[in-house]
Amino acid sequence: MNKLTTAMFTALAISITVATPVSAHQGATGIVKERMDQMDIMKKSMKSMSAMFKGKTAYDAEAVRQHSRTIAKHSDTTLTKLFPEDSLQHASEAKPVIWQKWDKFEFLSAELKRISEALENSADVRESDSSEAAMSMTMDTAMMTETAASDTADSLFRELADTCSSCHTTFRKKKK
Repeated sequence: MNKLTTAMFTALAISITVATPVSAHQGATGIVKERMDQMDIMKKSMKSMSAMFKGKTAYDAEAVRQHSRTIAKHSDTTLTKLFPEDSLQHASEAKPVIWQKWDKFEFLSAELKRISEALENSADVRESDSSEAAMSMTMDTAMMTETAASDTADSLFRELADTCSSCHTTFRKKKK
């Protein structure tokens, strides 16, 4: 009886696991699935970097560069081409407004690439490092590097996250 009960629970657990959607993208096909998959790749990179910038994991400049390259690779025209007009098939999270405000969508996607490339190039420059270095410089040198100091990995990551958020707020359906 105990073996029978265990076998029944095991069978039930397997059937629930098989019947439960593996991801929110279940049912997505074609271009919608392709863009959802690419968004997932960028989301994983953002989550990994977020943990580093929040101090939850050790900061690794090389990992930041790699994640930045990943985001740059999947942004700009690589991203916008995944949104042909009215591609709102089942499971799409895109709002129709994306095609009404296409210029804004293209701009944000281009910004995503620009900022992620800047982050890749500034991955070694942290805010705390920048502040200490600026204090030890002469006035002329500090003035020349004022713009560079504002392009720390930390500030660029915040800008990158803000760009993602702006795009999602405008063009993605709210998660239920």
